[in-house]
Amino acid sequence: MRRNTGPENHQAGSCRMGPPSDPGAVVDAELRLHGVDRLRVVDASVMPAVTSENTNALVVMIAEKASFMIKARWVGRKPWSKW
Repeated sequence: MRRNTGPENHQAGSCRMGPPSDPGAVVDAELRLHGVDRLRVVDASVMPAVTSENTNALVVMIAEKASFMIKARWVGRKPWSKW
């Protein structure tokens, strides 16, 4: 890590999203960590690459979507249904 970390401010893409059959994927489409029950990754690392703009707004959107998915799991609804 000490050799490969640079001074970049907007790290992204270290927890790739994809199906469990993808050897490079870390989380599924609902941000659940493969192989670990009840753990999600909700930050810039699930983005496929660093964007050209500041990542703050994108991380807020990812977090809001994750909050809907987490709430849906607890109340038994689909994430896209109306609350």
